[in-house]
Amino acid sequence: MSNYPKELHVRDLRSGAAVLDGTKLILRGPFVERPRAAASPTATASRGTSPTAPPSAPRAGYTPAQQHQRDANGKVGEAVAEMLHDICRREGVADVQKVPSSLANRGRDPCDPRFFRGTYTHTVGVDYRGLLIGDGSGRGVYAEAKHVAADDGRYYLRALREDQRAQLDLAVRAGAVGVLVIVHGTTRQRVFAINWAAVQKLEAAGARAIGLAELAGWLVPTGTAYLAHYLRRRIGR
Repeated sequence: MSNYPKELHVRDLRSGAAVLDGTKLILRGPFVERPRAAASPTATASRGTSPTAPPSAPRAGYTPAQQHQRDANGKVGEAVAEMLHDICRREGVADVQKVPSSLANRGRDPCDPRFFRGTYTHTVGVDYRGLLIGDGSGRGVYAEAKHVAADDGRYYLRALREDQRAQLDLAVRAGAVGVLVIVHGTTRQRVFAINWAAVQKLEAAGARAIGLAELAGWLVPTGTAYLAHYLRRRIGR
């Protein structure tokens, strides 16, 4: 079952693009910014929602505050992963791109024409997919990025969605590269990229969380192409 909210509200921009939760959604345009129309009490009551709906509905088992923190942590993890994959592209190691969410446009919000309504049509699995290009193998890469805020905290594996697990499991079975990227800490930030097969072994041994002890051998040195570890032979090196 999808963990996405049933309805999203997207603000119009003059450029014809809309920004939701840090993600740019290209829509047809350009659109003209309109003065905010005061929603009538009748219209708001009939819809039963506020025109400024929260960007993410709480996942089962989490309070709204916990879900908000999860969303914030996810953004940190994805920002660092983007930087890591930029390095991989520059070094000619791999071409890995963020997978956009599938969003269906449901038209303008009747209470506020500056907003669009949309629904996620399906879950997309892991955040990043691509290919190894530095060895000519073209092996697939599936990577999921997470952030642990506490400097000495642990990442609880139950936080992974089932569709994300399924894709990482498939990557291992098919001989592709499956990686869990964990950005650890805030005051002293470190990045680890643990192979999904290693995570599977930890879970089989009864582990429910991954801490610094388990991540010690998977540290990504600053400024390095972390996927170079998976190249079978280097071309032009």
